[in-house]
Amino acid sequence: MKLSQLAAFVAIADTGSFTKAADSLGVTQSAVSHAIRSMESELRIGIMRRDRGGVDLTEAGHRIVEHARSVLRHTDQIRLLVDDLSARRGGRLVIGTSQTFSVHLLPRLMARFLASHQNFDVKVREGKDEEIAEMLRARTVDVGFVTLPKAGIRTIPLFQDELYAVLPVRHPLAARPRLSAPELAEEPLVVPADGLEPELRNLFRATQTRMDIAYRIGDLQAVLAMVAEGIGVAVLPSLVLPDTLPNICTVPLTPATRRSLAIAVRNTSEESSAVTAFVSVARAVARDAGIHGAHPRHR
Repeated sequence: MKLSQLAAFVAIADTGSFTKAADSLGVTQSAVSHAIRSMESELRIGIMRRDRGGVDLTEAGHRIVEHARSVLRHTDQIRLLVDDLSARRGGRLVIGTSQTFSVHLLPRLMARFLASHQNFDVKVREGKDEEIAEMLRARTVDVGFVTLPKAGIRTIPLFQDELYAVLPVRHPLAARPRLSAPELAEEPLVVPADGLEPELRNLFRATQTRMDIAYRIGDLQAVLAMVAEGIGVAVLPSLVLPDTLPNICTVPLTPATRRSLAIAVRNTSEESSAVTAFVSVARAVARDAGIHGAHPRHR
């Protein structure tokens, strides 16, 4: 019997749904269905009944489910034990992050973490917001920085980050105290390709305004450089904006638009001491930085 079968069985028992179980595990519904069919075939007994009202465990299913939970719990404990033993020898922590976090927050966080975990090998994998969530579901990273909400992973909120219009300093709209999505709709937008686009689409959709994306750029510094040269305008979170922006002006949006940022961990009952320490450091760094979504205007 495979651990994936037991995980699917327990997830269905907990959620009462094949669809919700698949979401919590980060797999397809067909994969969950296949796992249960294979498990029932191997056991030669039905463990659940499916109908339009949902899913119910059979008598056998009710008697088996706690044993399945115990197996998964002990498996997690084995992984944690190995993680802790590795940590004492100088283990490894894999972090998933987007450019939003990499620019300013991540270096400060890693420096503080490594000060107390000198022998640790910290690896960083960069991706878009949803890609980081998938890395966590697939267990290819230990922790990750994501925007909220996120299904199927455990998240610890860190702070809220305000979005700003970013324009050339001589742009006609640069003198405005605030800007709305409709006012930016006629401008060519330079959009970072790190996962911010869905939030921008929601921003424009809320005002029934079409977003005109002129350029998608992978590097945030290139986005700022293009704005400075007057090629377009951008909407960026305050966290990525440097203290000095030559030839650029930032203008708050109206209504004020914020996104919730969090650190996420694998969806297990327990976590390694290294992950616990990293989460604690992340919360402390966010708190000490006083990040609250405000950012000064630049001229």
